[in-house]
Amino acid sequence: MKLSIINKFVFGFLIIFCIGYVIMTCLINNMIVENNRVIVRSSLKTYQRDLSLYLKEYFNINELEMNETNIQADPAKIASELALRANNRIILYSADGEFLSDSANVEGRIIYFEGYDKANVKSKNKGMDSINFRQEGDSDINLAINNKSSFIIVPYGDKYIVAFSCPIIVNNERIGIFRITKDYSEIIKSSMDLLGLINKSIIFVFGAIFTFIILLSRKLTVPIVKLSKASKEIAMGNFDTEINIISNDEIGNLSKDFNIMKDKLEQQINVIKTDRDRLQKLEGFRKAFFDNVTHEMKTPLTIISGYTQIIFNKGFDDKVFIKKSIYKIKSECDRLHNMVLNLLEVSKAESDISSHALEIIDLSDLLENACDDMRIKADKYKSIITKEIQDDVNIYGNKAALRSLIINLIDNALKHSGIQISVKITLFEDSEHCVLKVEDNGKGIAQEKLCKIFDRFYKADTFLLVDKESSGLGLSIVKQIVNKHKGEIKINSEQGLGTEVVVRIPLNI
Repeated sequence: MKLSIINKFVFGFLIIFCIGYVIMTCLINNMIVENNRVIVRSSLKTYQRDLSLYLKEYFNINELEMNETNIQADPAKIASELALRANNRIILYSADGEFLSDSANVEGRIIYFEGYDKANVKSKNKGMDSINFRQEGDSDINLAINNKSSFIIVPYGDKYIVAFSCPIIVNNERIGIFRITKDYSEIIKSSMDLLGLINKSIIFVFGAIFTFIILLSRKLTVPIVKLSKASKEIAMGNFDTEINIISNDEIGNLSKDFNIMKDKLEQQINVIKTDRDRLQKLEGFRKAFFDNVTHEMKTPLTIISGYTQIIFNKGFDDKVFIKKSIYKIKSECDRLHNMVLNLLEVSKAESDISSHALEIIDLSDLLENACDDMRIKADKYKSIITKEIQDDVNIYGNKAALRSLIINLIDNALKHSGIQISVKITLFEDSEHCVLKVEDNGKGIAQEKLCKIFDRFYKADTFLLVDKESSGLGLSIVKQIVNKHKGEIKINSEQGLGTEVVVRIPLNI
């Protein structure tokens, strides 16, 4: 059976209390009893000395020899004289312990005054001579027969009678025994009352300590129970658990430290989850990327290999076909070269933007220059570029990456929208962002294809491409640059009406 800490405190204290109470009670009781014995013994020694003197005076006054015969000759008179001098009850016995006389005339019965009478005494001792009657438990008389003084305490009701017996010794010879009875009820009852008070005090003190220990153990165990439950909740992934223990001590500090640990643990787990998701997503991208690269490179390499094998065949001398083959091989080589350059751009865009120089950039001026540079390509496709650029639009970013973003957007609009189209470039500030729009009036993109438009090597409508060497990496590069600048990009398109690309970038990253 598993016991809680508070139960261990309770059971342990109860065991200690019981053992301690018994030991303390026994010790105190023995001390009080021993103290009472000292008081009684001291008092009765005085009686013994005085009675010995009174007895000598009695025999001297009556000019009698002090011996057993004279004591047994008139024991009643001797008992009466001694009782009168000692102001107490005197009982005389022979040297052999046989009853001789009682100054109270009750045949030596100690508890006679406590409700017994002679009739009761005799009725309980039929067949026995009242003179030879001995009270059961008269151990003091037995010791006196052996020349030893002693006393016994006889309890009766709420009374405590002390019977003291001592031998009468003359010339080293016992000639009789006298017995004194005295009521010590007041002293003994006072001692018992004191013992009761001490017991109550002990119980009260232990009770107060017990209550304090219970309260203290609850103060210690309740937070531990809460921490245990909270730990189990956290182990199950529930980080909403809070420990609120108001205490200006180590328990309160432990509660605060636990909450701090829980928050730190939650942050670390969230970081781990985020990193895991990013790694899984990156792994997926890498696999798709290499699959696409393999696929895209396979086609030109196959064409190059095919034409090369034909040219090197023995006996082949068709100069027209050879010239065509050389042109095709060069075209495919250029395509591979452009693909490698675009892959380098993708790799560069995926790198951390913080590793490059960040600076305040006049995006208006950068866009003006990029548009001027792209006019040559627009003229090639018999298209025009118009622009509405707000002056002095400054943002904090990477100049080379942003120029690549602009070039790719304009190039993509020119290549994928057909010939003789119009491309409109717009730039303005909107609250805390700058907004760049690239619009064309080309053929547009089907809605079902927009969800894949940022995938690497994806080409929405290859039959509309003016430049057949497009690798399908342009918008993927743009997306990476926008993300690195903590911006967002959105494409709106409708077939037959054209396409609008909207880029929003914070003025300060």
